[in-house]
Amino acid sequence: MFGVLVVDDEMVVRYGIRSMVDWEKIALTVVGDAANGKEALELFHRLKPDIVITDIKMPVMDGIELIQKIRAVNTETKIVILSCYEDFSYAREAVRFGAAEYLIKSDMMPADFEQILLRLKDSLIHERVQQENFAEIQGKMQETESIIKEKFLWDLSLGVIAQPERFQDTLQRLGIDYLQQNLILFEVGIDYFEKVTSEYSENQKKELMQSLDDGIREAISGSPECRGEIYPGNSGELNVILTIRELYKGKNAVQTAQSIARRVVQEVEAKLGQSITIGLSDCFNEIGRLKQAYSETRHAYQYKRFFGCGRVICYSDTVTVEVGKQQSIRANIKELQDDVYLLDSGKTQAFLDQLFRQMEQNRDYEEINLIALELVLTLSNIYVDVCDNNEDMSQKKKEYYQQIQYLETVADIKNWFKAAYSQLIDDIRAVYNQDRNVIAKAVHFINIHYHQDISLTDVSEYVHLSKNYFTHLFKKEAGESFVEYLTKLRMEKAKLLLQNSDLRTAEVGEAVGVFDSHYFSKVFKRNTGLSPTEFKDVFRKK
Repeated sequence: MFGVLVVDDEMVVRYGIRSMVDWEKIALTVVGDAANGKEALELFHRLKPDIVITDIKMPVMDGIELIQKIRAVNTETKIVILSCYEDFSYAREAVRFGAAEYLIKSDMMPADFEQILLRLKDSLIHERVQQENFAEIQGKMQETESIIKEKFLWDLSLGVIAQPERFQDTLQRLGIDYLQQNLILFEVGIDYFEKVTSEYSENQKKELMQSLDDGIREAISGSPECRGEIYPGNSGELNVILTIRELYKGKNAVQTAQSIARRVVQEVEAKLGQSITIGLSDCFNEIGRLKQAYSETRHAYQYKRFFGCGRVICYSDTVTVEVGKQQSIRANIKELQDDVYLLDSGKTQAFLDQLFRQMEQNRDYEEINLIALELVLTLSNIYVDVCDNNEDMSQKKKEYYQQIQYLETVADIKNWFKAAYSQLIDDIRAVYNQDRNVIAKAVHFINIHYHQDISLTDVSEYVHLSKNYFTHLFKKEAGESFVEYLTKLRMEKAKLLLQNSDLRTAEVGEAVGVFDSHYFSKVFKRNTGLSPTEFKDVFRKK
């Protein structure tokens, strides 16, 4: 079994995580739990868990520091961030330091949590199998040369092979010692892969990837400028390392590689009928720099988020935003919610346009993922406010997450959210038309019970609406907020009592539901321009 370490400063959360999953059923076991990062780090070194589930905000040592310290000694452990809705600024840092998943406490369902754990377990199994296979291959030398070669190049890309200056004999034995200088690394991927393969069996996916591999080999074999090797990564893409031949050294290696890559895009797309994108590294002259080249290539490939699909993207073209000038983006969710509840489609669409314009300028891949998650949560929460069927909402939320996984570019994501929020406003408008009579019922309740200590929660529960939804619906229908209406009503009743009774100021306040005499006097003067005593004197003089 794989071991799991749970870290949260709240005992009830740690207990809840232990209780919400049948750990034995999914072949995982909780080996320990800790109340802060310091305790967790000590347990990590002693228990060596395969998965760490940790909160972000904790005393002594927070989750960010814990992740950093774990990553300093271990890059294989899977880390799941478990935190609150408002912790997105911390989540951004957690993702940068290698967190595999991010879960919202209030949004976490047992089934979804179990699926995440199963996915992480499958990833661990896959990695262990790869490691075991490579050890067996090296020990027995029974596997084919191509598998050994692919594994060797992949390990170089990840930087897991120590002392690269000592593997020249391995290069010679594998027949790839020609990879010495004028080197360029490609990352080649099928665009919208998740959507394209959503209905595929595992065999069909393998056949598609084999067709991609064959297409790349055919295109490269017909290129006199280069020679190279292809090896798979772990994200559904293929990596291609090329050396520019002696005859073409006089040319710029990157420009030559761009020309080759464009030819690969055209020929592979013609063969597969699928759009592909290629990310290119800078030129390098030592195979030992393959790890850095892979980082550059991965970065370039991910920039199809901003540049679009079906093209060749060079790493040098992506380094355009100076770190010092890059502005962190925080979506003003309150503004978005207000625009939606007021059924203001124009402002909602303008808000999303501006938000995505900022993201396009920032060009921060992880930031887009986090803000997209925040927008989905907001979309879901508003639907929960206005929808009575929680089962339908749960299904809708799953569909949202699945649909977002299919999106590749910023334009895709923006258009999806604009359509989703437009549909949300249409749905709320339909609900508003059904619920208008509820506000009349609420006003009648307030008019009868104004002299009691009633609250927004009391009235929203009376009419069976969520507090947030009721707040916006009341303002839209009444033309003023619940608090404004209640305060105005109480002050009008107070005027009548001051005019027609001998009650003292404090007694008048209590009679209209304001039980703090100082607060009553303050509110009365703010509404009438006179204190209660002054108002009574003026009326009596008349």
